[in-house]
Amino acid sequence: MAQTVHKLNHSRAMYRVAVIGCGGTGSALIGGLPFLHQALVATGHPGLQVIVADGDKISATNCVRQPYFESEIGLFKSTVLVNRLNLFWGLRLTLFRKRCAFNFGEGQYNPGHRARFVTP
Repeated sequence: MAQTVHKLNHSRAMYRVAVIGCGGTGSALIGGLPFLHQALVATGHPGLQVIVADGDKISATNCVRQPYFESEIGLFKSTVLVNRLNLFWGLRLTLFRKRCAFNFGEGQYNPGHRARFVTP
C-alpha cells in the first residue's frame, strides 16, 4: 500500500486575505485573523496581508448584534474594526471604505472607479 506524504507550503510570500463586509460574520472573521497571523509569524512565515472592505456605516441596530458601540454610530464599520485591531495588535491592516466587487471566479479584487484605498 502506497503511503501519502503531505507537503506544507513553504512559500516565503505573505498570504493575502480580503474580507468583504464587516457585519456579523465579517467582524467575527476579522477578529480571529491576528491570531492566525501570529501563529504564522511564530513558525517563520511572513504572515498575512489583510484588506478589509465595507462601505456601510454603523447604525444603532448594529450595536446590538455586532461588535460596535453606541459612540461609534455613523462611523464606517471597516474603519472602526481596522483601527481597533491595528492599535491593539500593532498590525498594519489595510481598509477599503467604499462598496466594491470581488470576482470569485477570477480571484481578482475590483474596487471600481469610485473606490479609493485608505491606510490607517
